[in-house]
Amino acid sequence: KVLAKANSVDVLIVTDCRRLSDVEFFKIHCGPRLRLLRVETTLPVREMRGFVFIKGIDDQMTECGLDDYTDWDIVITNDVQIVNGILPTNLEECLTDLSFEISQLLLSRK
Repeated sequence: KVLAKANSVDVLIVTDCRRLSDVEFFKIHCGPRLRLLRVETTLPVREMRGFVFIKGIDDQMTECGLDDYTDWDIVITNDVQIVNGILPTNLEECLTDLSFEISQLLLSRK
């Protein structure tokens, strides 16, 4: 039902894919409108932010199923803090690229 409506929109944002089958589903059904974005953080930074590995949860496919996937359009490294309102270079570049691509998708559909 949702996918049928997806064909009538210019931009579709999927906020979470956890398995390769999720990514493949959207690749098949969204085609060239799809942009795959990954936000990643190193383990030391995650631990500094309070992450504690729990065996049986954090080693499941829903948590690490895309760790070896490499066909992302944009990768945001979330290891650097925003200081004095200034975005890290990687984040600013990624968001600018993504914004440009969304604009191009919208313009191409008119």
